[in-house]
Amino acid sequence: MRKRFAVLFLTLVVFCAAGFSAAWPFQNEPDGFSDLEWGADISKYNDFELIIDSGDSKLYIRKDDLMKFGEADLQLLAYQFYKGKFAGILMQVGTEGNIEALKNAAFEIYGEGVRKDPAKDEWIWDGDTASITLKYDRGQEKGVLLILSKKFMNIEENAGPGAGSQ
Repeated sequence: MRKRFAVLFLTLVVFCAAGFSAAWPFQNEPDGFSDLEWGADISKYNDFELIIDSGDSKLYIRKDDLMKFGEADLQLLAYQFYKGKFAGILMQVGTEGNIEALKNAAFEIYGEGVRKDPAKDEWIWDGDTASITLKYDRGQEKGVLLILSKKFMNIEENAGPGAGSQ
């Protein structure tokens, strides 16, 4: 199951890095998540549990996280660290009601976002410091909200395959 999350997360990272061409302002652009600012060092915290190790990029969960975003009950709340620095957050929900609650919370906090294709349940927000993607599949009852630091997106994109993992 963790490998499925890793594949989903890495796919979304590539999608986000390739899909954004220019930043535009949106309300409440995050400079991190919860008590973590972008670039926070994992070594300063002792409440994370490693769930996926992909070399320089690692996913963690927090032991005592409240598994909520707005009114959405989260199935997964994972923190991405790149070379030990906080770089992104991944939230996943299931069931129609939680998908709508996740969308409503994102819209309330960040504004409506941009929907490039009206046929898809997908919205993006692309600011100066963060990029956000909200995607869901009603047929599979899965929704994902991904918030990434632009600084770390650019580093990973420019590093290329295998860079930095010696």
